[in-house]
Amino acid sequence: MGEVIAASSNGTLGLPLLAPATRQLCQSVADRLEAETDSLARAMAEDVFRDVPAYHAHHTPDLQRTVLKHSVDHVHAVVRTIRTWTLPSAEELSFVRSQGALRATQQLPLNALLHS
Repeated sequence: MGEVIAASSNGTLGLPLLAPATRQLCQSVADRLEAETDSLARAMAEDVFRDVPAYHAHHTPDLQRTVLKHSVDHVHAVVRTIRTWTLPSAEELSFVRSQGALRATQQLPLNALLHS
């Protein structure tokens, strides 16, 4: 168990196959993450503003909204990865690219984006 890699129906690379009981446990984790999306995203955004100096220094309502949206998108991406048991496609990670481009226009350093 664990060495076989499955491809998803859309051609993205799947993760190692799991035993049915483990898969069920993963689905339960995805259910819980999905149910707690809002509180998880708020906690993630709060951590960014607390732990990343560049974000703390540029803390505006607009930046707070976009960081929160990015955090929600991140939770959704993790849930989707668990549910489909495939690595995210480039299209599914487009929210990361768009945030990087936005942060560049806001002149936030790349290391701050990566830290967040």
